[in-house]
Amino acid sequence: MSAKRRKSPLVLSPEQVRLGLAVLEFRDQLLAFLDGALGVRRGELGALRWRDCDFEGLGFSVQHSYYWRRGGHLKDTKTEASAKLLPMHPALKDALLEWKSLSLFASEEHYVFPSQR
Repeated sequence: MSAKRRKSPLVLSPEQVRLGLAVLEFRDQLLAFLDGALGVRRGELGALRWRDCDFEGLGFSVQHSYYWRRGGHLKDTKTEASAKLLPMHPALKDALLEWKSLSLFASEEHYVFPSQR
């Protein structure tokens, strides 16, 4: 019997990333930027609220995860390590503040990326 080969992860060149991001709208570019910068789970990114963004201290406090099944609901993060404070790059701060100024959902309780539905 032969062992199954594991596929190596897809690695994009900087040019491929730039071209891919160029076709996205600002909201989706920011989502990709945030996901790449933080490396959090999809549900944790979906549950991020403005109150979790510390623009003065340049950090993110990931406290919840959004579970999409069965109508969707919030739950605690999967692991204790997931709930730690994550750093915010100044460029990410600027992009998030721009997004907040454009968003109809900008109060501290609102999600950073509310559902478009």
